[in-house]
Amino acid sequence: MSADLIIRRQLSPTSLNDDGKIMGATRSGRRRKQQTKTAAMQIHGATANNMLPAYEGLLSVLNSAPLSDLKNIVVKSPKVVKKVIPKIVRKNITDFENTKVNFTRSVNALYRDGIASKAKYCQIRSPLIMHTKENDSHRKHMEVMQNVHIPRLLTYQKLVREINKIDNGTLHDVRETLCNGLREEEKYRDLSEYLLRLVKFYLLDRKSVV
Repeated sequence: MSADLIIRRQLSPTSLNDDGKIMGATRSGRRRKQQTKTAAMQIHGATANNMLPAYEGLLSVLNSAPLSDLKNIVVKSPKVVKKVIPKIVRKNITDFENTKVNFTRSVNALYRDGIASKAKYCQIRSPLIMHTKENDSHRKHMEVMQNVHIPRLLTYQKLVREINKIDNGTLHDVRETLCNGLREEEKYRDLSEYLLRLVKFYLLDRKSVV
C-alpha cells in the first residue's frame, strides 16, 4: 500500500454502521474488505480453498481490543448477534438443563408443598417456562433473547426417572420379615441406613447448589 493511500485512509478511517457494513461509498467499502482479506490471507497463510487461517488471524486481532470496543463492534454484526451468540447460549442452556443443579431445582418444585402429582407439577412448571404474548393466544417458551429459551425444569417423566435412579437403600418385604398375615404387601427401609443417606444428601450434595 502506497504512502499516499495510507494518508488518504487515515483521513477517512473505516467505521461500521449499525448493520455491520463499512460506512461510505459501497464500492470503497468492498475494496477495503477485499484488501483486508488479501492481506490477512498473505500474513496468515490462507488460501482461496482454506480461509480459516485468515479468519483466525483477524479474530486474534479482535481479541486484543479493549472489551468495551469489542462489545461495540460485535453488536454491529447481525450475523454474530442473531446466529452465532444464540447458538452458543442455547448449547450452554441445554448443558445446564442436564446438570445436577437443574435436577435439584426440579425436585424442589415437585416437593414444594408436599409430593405433587403429575398434573400439579406440570401446573407449577408451566408458568416458569411458558407465557402468552400480547395479542397472541398461543403459549410459547419464554426467551432471554431471540430463539433462546430460559432454562427449563425437567419434565415430570424425566424427573421421575432421575429420582428412581437414586440409591435409597435396601427395600425389605414387610410380609416376610415383620407382618405375616397382612392382606396387602408393604415395603419398608432400614431407618438408620435411610437417615444416613439423607444426611449425606443434605450436608454434601446440596453444597453444590448453595
